[in-house]
Amino acid sequence: MDANIFNAALEMTLEWGENFHKPIQERIRRAYPALTEAEADTLDSLCREIMYYAFEQIEHSYTEKNSGQQETAAIKAKYPLINEQNMASMWSQGQYYAWHDNG
Repeated sequence: MDANIFNAALEMTLEWGENFHKPIQERIRRAYPALTEAEADTLDSLCREIMYYAFEQIEHSYTEKNSGQQETAAIKAKYPLINEQNMASMWSQGQYYAWHDNG
């Protein structure tokens, strides 16, 4: 899988505002016209899986009040193509949700 396309798809999945939690297939295919419909569907599904997995790990870090190093390592081990910008976005959003759900 191309890391640039993967990270563009993940960035779209994490996007706030008008496209918040909307499917990414149409947007990712506009950005990368060579992608097939099936590839765009796979990216949408994979990126949602990654987002929810990361948020679970981040919530664990929040509730255990630890540094998050283990959780970051687990996310990177499972999904090694994630760039630093997307990792930072997931941590920012994940910490908000953890705080919101756990006080």
